[in-house]
Amino acid sequence: MMEDNKDLLQVMQLLDAIRLLGVDYQFEKEKSEALSKVYDADFNNHGLYEVPLQFRLLRQHISCHHHLVHNAVVFNKFKDEQGSFMSSLRGDVKALLSQYNEAYLRIHGETILEEAITFARNRLTSVISDLKPPLSMAVSLALETSLCRRMRSCCQENTSPSTKRTQHEMMPY
Repeated sequence: MMEDNKDLLQVMQLLDAIRLLGVDYQFEKEKSEALSKVYDADFNNHGLYEVPLQFRLLRQHISCHHHLVHNAVVFNKFKDEQGSFMSSLRGDVKALLSQYNEAYLRIHGETILEEAITFARNRLTSVISDLKPPLSMAVSLALETSLCRRMRSCCQENTSPSTKRTQHEMMPY
């Protein structure tokens, strides 16, 4: 299924799209199979767009279903010897937007994600006036409220039948 990096990226984008549409519950088996392959994939050669996307998909799935947390150290590969995010990352706005949104899935003590938010926010703020729609709109919305804050997390869902939220209630605002 995922012979190369392009296939893996397409699968992750599909998983992301069905989650954003709020229909991922209809594809639980397929989603679990695909996420297992994403989890097992080697992300050493992937970039700033793919790694945060993988991080978010796995963190949301693993923490919701297995009460574990996908490790944020995957972001270390984007730091230089001085411990700062590499300046070469500043030019890829789509990747910075991905990093910015996904870093908001941080938990207490994950300083690398705090640093990722600050780095991406500063760069996105400085280039927003140079962007064209729809990217300018996506950046503007993210800077106002990150994607994960605009969506209600599956982790907030209580599994008891009396308090279980409907799919409509879990849709983004």
